[in-house]
Amino acid sequence: MEGRVAKVALLVGMLACRSLSAQSTSPSADKPWHSKAEKYVARDLVANRQPTYDVNPARVYTLPELIDLAEMHNPETRVAWEAARERAAEVGIALSAYYPTLTAVGLASTIRDAALIGEYFHRQTLGIFEPTLHVEYLICDFGGRGGAVDVAKANLITANLQFNDTHRRVIYEVSAAYFQLINAKGQHEAAEISLKNAQTVEEDAQSRLKNGLGTLPDLLEATAAREQVDYDLQAALGAEQIAQGRLATSMGLPAETAFLIQDVHELPIPASVPDSLDQEIDRAFRQRPELLEQIARIRAAKGSIKQARSAYIPTVGFVGDGGLARAYGQQDLYPGHYA
Repeated sequence: MEGRVAKVALLVGMLACRSLSAQSTSPSADKPWHSKAEKYVARDLVANRQPTYDVNPARVYTLPELIDLAEMHNPETRVAWEAARERAAEVGIALSAYYPTLTAVGLASTIRDAALIGEYFHRQTLGIFEPTLHVEYLICDFGGRGGAVDVAKANLITANLQFNDTHRRVIYEVSAAYFQLINAKGQHEAAEISLKNAQTVEEDAQSRLKNGLGTLPDLLEATAAREQVDYDLQAALGAEQIAQGRLATSMGLPAETAFLIQDVHELPIPASVPDSLDQEIDRAFRQRPELLEQIARIRAAKGSIKQARSAYIPTVGFVGDGGLARAYGQQDLYPGHYA
């Protein structure tokens, strides 16, 4: 018997070691980590793929329109929104501690045995059904529940401010990418004009050399200048494509998505700045969500302190059970009775 127990323990130990070895890390620092868990995550990503949206490649989009599309479809805004909803649910859970807890339980049993009555055994059947209502109510905990509610509300404010800050970052990223693309387009146009000028200078040098009015070094210098401008044009084209891809990804679109934006010549230029720099800085301190978020974190910390202090004080509560049992009895084949 002892030998069988030892074999079973050895088998369980081997299975445990095998399960532990499955949670391993990468064998070396130069190789990526792969496991079954990674495959499960990849499968869930494919199953829960976010819906994409299309833009009209022939339509000219203004900056406000691009920002609206980004706020509606950027995955970061959806994540921040879901986090805020989770915090809102936590507030409701914290408030539920102020209400009593009700539990309904129903117990039923049937017993059949032989009862000795006189000189004979008689078959006796008993059936019992007992519904019970269990009540728990915390009357006073001297700040424990209040601290939890304060923490939950402060966390909700923090989540809402993080949601607003996510929109702020999306607006900034789209705006920055938009103006970078406008700048890249301007550099592209300037490079094309410079290339035409360089080509004209090169053709003039060729004509002067052909007519005996120029020298070969002049032609070579004009050709080198034209080649440099051509290189600058290709670099400007690459920078424009990069800026286009950055703007598309900031909107939650694939980088290769092509669409038109408003030309720089069509952008309205403000006649004056409404506020001074100091006023803008003061308004930023009052409205920036990431700064207000720190104040909400302070409120959450104070609620945690209040909740921790209540642990030193006894609580006052009520616990009770109530219910009636209904029983049924019968002997032999005589009629049964309820009680």
